[in-house]
Amino acid sequence: MNNKSLMNPWHMIVFISLLLSHLACDPLHKNKCEWYLMPDTDFRELLKPGWAGLCARNLTIKKEKCLFTAPIEFAESAFGKPFKLSDLNYKENGYLLEIVDVKLCDDSEKNTKK
Repeated sequence: MNNKSLMNPWHMIVFISLLLSHLACDPLHKNKCEWYLMPDTDFRELLKPGWAGLCARNLTIKKEKCLFTAPIEFAESAFGKPFKLSDLNYKENGYLLEIVDVKLCDDSEKNTKK
């Protein structure tokens, strides 16, 4: 294969199309109802009384984002219910991320592939 064949306009079009399609999709599944809040005990000594340490985990793509905190009542009510990571609102509270609110997915959203 010579260098001229790599510069073929069709090769460039295919390359640019693949690049743009990868950038336009959601590789971290932030907009899919695949995320769950799960307990995390790694930093319990940093928690205020009545608060729980949480991780947002996606079991489909094996990703997680930890260091979240929320009141225990909230953590219990959200446990096992899917949400979109893009719908998780939090504020930085020193080292930890305090969950302000999260919009949980309903049954129609869970079954929809986007």
